[in-house]
Amino acid sequence: MELIIGGAFSFEPDLIFVYRDKWSVSRPPVYILNSCEIKFTGKEFKFVNDYYMLLIRRKNLLSEMISPKFSVHNTLITTFGLVRNEYSGIFTNILTLNDLFS
Repeated sequence: MELIIGGAFSFEPDLIFVYRDKWSVSRPPVYILNSCEIKFTGKEFKFVNDYYMLLIRRKNLLSEMISPKFSVHNTLITTFGLVRNEYSGIFTNILTLNDLFS
């Protein structure tokens, strides 16, 4: 699915899924929209500034497009994890092959 915003910016998310945060104590309930990046690499994925700025822009656009009841989270699904640096904190969740198949 390609999302086109105002004809000026488009992106194709690798995976988007939404769920209700049943552990939330707030009323009304909170919904989480996970915008997932899926990266297959032979080693830990290294995140750089340009990609960081792209994900910031995506998250802001998704937040503008959906209901305020939703919280947008960036999730990385990758083979061997993520090199920790000043840009890696943008991911709320990081899943590796071990997480998925163990």
